[in-house]
Amino acid sequence: MLAAMGVERAGLVGHSLGGLVAVELALARAVEVSALVLIGSMGVGPQMSAAARAFFLADPERLARALGAARFAKLSPLPEHAWGQRLAALEHELMSVAGGRATASAAFRRLYPVVGPAHHHRAQLGEIEAPALVLWGQHDAAFPAPCALVAAAALQRGRAVVMGELGHSPHLQAPEETLEIVMAFLREAAPD
Repeated sequence: MLAAMGVERAGLVGHSLGGLVAVELALARAVEVSALVLIGSMGVGPQMSAAARAFFLADPERLARALGAARFAKLSPLPEHAWGQRLAALEHELMSVAGGRATASAAFRRLYPVVGPAHHHRAQLGEIEAPALVLWGQHDAAFPAPCALVAAAALQRGRAVVMGELGHSPHLQAPEETLEIVMAFLREAAPD
């Protein structure tokens, strides 16, 4: 899509699955990456919690339909603000569509099996030349916080920031603080 739009250089920011996509774009070199921000990213190491594996095995779409909006929202707690409640409602709405997305669930199970290492590119992270910020919540329930430190060390120009008291989605749990960290990094990494 970036190539089709004529974008030759871009800063990439990805959370969770979006982080895996950003890593794969950077490794494919389809576009010059000026800066890379990975937030609670999949794909940077083989570790994944048993709870996250169980979540994908149980099929998030099926869980959303079975649990209902209020109980499903407790699986990924968002701030109590009005926008946090709206995001939770939107997530439930997207996940509980009639019929679900069997292919998406199957893909997650293939990438992140019940046992064994999760799909990752740790060995290739050193090929990424762009400055990279690896931002994590100290209490990430999907990927343990030490993943951030190992990933940052594997990147040529990696920097890790682990935010205390936050989980898998720091950008949702502490949006102002997260945005400040990300924007400061992007200004420094790619000032033009």
